Amino acid sequence: MSLLLNIASAFTVQFWAVNALNLGDAMLTHVAFAYGAVEANPLVRVIGLPGKIVLVLVASFLVDKIHPKSLWVVTPALSAVIFYSSFHLVFV
Repeated sequence: MSLLLNIASAFTVQFWAVNALNLGDAMLTHVAFAYGAVEANPLVRVIGLPGKIVLVLVASFLVDKIHPKSLWVVTPALSAVIFYSSFHLVFV
């Protein structure tokens, strides 16, 4: 248990928030696919949703180690994407 706490505390809150929001976005995208949606992002069309999750994980890890305050910009942007996606899944 102590090892897990040490690993978790090695990263910033923004790192965890970005990756949690990315997983939420991937889940909403997966649900949207079931309703006939297509991926608009050409890179994600090529690498798929698992590739997107890994890519964001690696990128956020690098940013967290080099310039962690930059993740404060990404977190609200991902929140807006998830809000927009969930709004369209529910109301459109």
